Amino acid sequence: MKSTAHNQVLIRAIANLESLHRTCKEAAMCMDQTSSNRIAFERDARFLNESITALRSGECEQIQSVWERAQHLSRFLGGDYIRSSRLNEKFESGCAEVFETTLELIQLVKSETE
Repeated sequence: MKSTAHNQVLIRAIANLESLHRTCKEAAMCMDQTSSNRIAFERDARFLNESITALRSGECEQIQSVWERAQHLSRFLGGDYIRSSRLNEKFESGCAEVFETTLELIQLVKSETE
């Protein structure tokens, strides 16, 4: 059974992913409209949607999957479309929040399954 702390962190992690998704959408509205920027935005939106869906499932394996990808956000998320929109600081802050809450969530999941 999931603890109250687990549920609260899960809700925060989903909210942080949704906030980052909104930031990416905002960036896409004012980015330079190049094909590489559109492709990068679509890739990021797909990742964020998949992560939100995975966390909403509440399944340990899905949470682990999100955590594995969240550890490497800076390697594949963002790009020129974020920089051209001038939302880089907001984006970086959102990535940090996603990382922190998914770390906290995976720690709770692991402690509850031991």
